Amino acid sequence: MSRDITPDPRDFDQSDSREPGSRMTLSQGRGGGSGENEDARKKHSEETLSELRSIIDTAATGKPSVAEFLDRLQREHVNPLASIQTDGRWNGMVYEYKGVRVKGSQLGRPYTAKGLQERRGLDYDQARDAGRLDRIRMDRSAESSLRPS
Repeated sequence: MSRDITPDPRDFDQSDSREPGSRMTLSQGRGGGSGENEDARKKHSEETLSELRSIIDTAATGKPSVAEFLDRLQREHVNPLASIQTDGRWNGMVYEYKGVRVKGSQLGRPYTAKGLQERRGLDYDQARDAGRLDRIRMDRSAESSLRPS
């Protein structure tokens, strides 16, 4: 014979500080938090990312050279970091802004190295821009920390 093991709601005292079905009180860290801090961080982060996209769009206006684009970003307190392949080709962008470090691909295709060239008209010439991009090159440990785990 099978026995119903579903708890009867009348078995729980309303004054009990435990979650129904739990042996831990809420004060012991089992949820119960409002999540307000997390929501505020997400909102702030989304606002920051939107602001960053706008700054990048403005910096890319008029089909500037890579050097001019990078100068414009830095004037707006954006720290650009370049990912360079071993053959010297510009492969990617990471942007640091207001304590947030984000890959161009996370912002959207137009914010990647390729997207900046193809969709925003950035004037990239490997021979001309190699020195400038090398100065903002991201070190390998920083690149690997941005890869999804």
